[in-house]
Amino acid sequence: MIDLAALVRFAQLAAACVLFGSFAFVYWVARPAWAAASAIPPSENAAYFADFVQRWHRRLALSATVMWMVCACAALVLQAALVTVPGGDSGGIAPLLTQTQYGLVWLARFALAILLLVYIFRTGPQLSRKSLQRQNLFAALAVMSSALDRK
Repeated sequence: MIDLAALVRFAQLAAACVLFGSFAFVYWVARPAWAAASAIPPSENAAYFADFVQRWHRRLALSATVMWMVCACAALVLQAALVTVPGGDSGGIAPLLTQTQYGLVWLARFALAILLLVYIFRTGPQLSRKSLQRQNLFAALAVMSSALDRK
């Protein structure tokens, strides 16, 4: 059971790294590279970038976020099987979520992931710097929140 929990945590960390890396790549590498491309007219340059964001980055970000959420749910189920909550109650997801620090942190992390999904779906392929900064912020918060449940 412990080996499975370690595997789930590794998969969740890998998904979080891919998630943050995809946003960082678009913001710090892809966007400046397409903007600096002088051989392509500016209107085609924006179209190529929008196509890239829409097809590859958005798909990668959505799949990494969903993978992160699936791993978070699996980790919650495994944690519920391994611990007892205050009051001597053994197992159960509801008491784990409401009566422990792990559960509260898990709820906050899952809420961040849901906000990121909603934001990705709502904004679509945005080229604006502010939109990419917000997406980077959500991704960074999701990755950094992984450290909150460590002792």
